[in-house]
Amino acid sequence: ENFDLNLHVVDVGWPGSSPMTWASQIALVAIPIAILVNVAMLLTRMTRVVNVDIWNIWHMTFTGALLHLATGSWMIGMAGVVIHA
Repeated sequence: ENFDLNLHVVDVGWPGSSPMTWASQIALVAIPIAILVNVAMLLTRMTRVVNVDIWNIWHMTFTGALLHLATGSWMIGMAGVVIHA
């Protein structure tokens, strides 16, 4: 009001995005896949970081859920999870 701005986008942030991710159809499969990618990267020495916090994985699942919703394809959604992981 003071600056005469008209903002029409609501930023829900992580508190709104995370529950939507966990409730997506792809989450149940995407989470183990993201963990397996991390283990594979550890074994091949592509990383030294272990994702032990499940809350770090929701970002990868969110990418997969968005791709799944946009394309309707589970495979593209899973590819998004693997690439993001």
